[in-house]
Amino acid sequence: MSKTIYLRSLHKLYYYLLSMTDDEIAEFDINDKEDRQALFSEMRVQFDNYGSVTKASIVDALEYLCALNKCEEYWESVLPHEIPLDEIYDKSGYAYDLFLALTDREPESNINGAFSISYELAPRDPVG
Repeated sequence: MSKTIYLRSLHKLYYYLLSMTDDEIAEFDINDKEDRQALFSEMRVQFDNYGSVTKASIVDALEYLCALNKCEEYWESVLPHEIPLDEIYDKSGYAYDLFLALTDREPESNINGAFSISYELAPRDPVG
């Protein structure tokens, strides 16, 4: 049985950027260390408010991308392209740093098993 990696689950983390005005986005530099730290800090707050199913789908997606060096291949899934940002110079480093910011641990370097990639939304946490 393969594990499904829900790549679109990462887009849930970008509310901070999606809520910025055009002027704020124009001033935001995704490659600047301070701007990126502020983004990751806001993403962590949002991540911490999710339930276990949503958190697991986000962690699985990032860990898959980091461990198997798939950031370039699936970059559109890591960062929503409707946000007009500069090109990220180090895509693998970005995903790795985001993983650390969300989980406070290193991504597994030797994940094994069969994976299927889904561009659908991940299952939701149960209500109640």
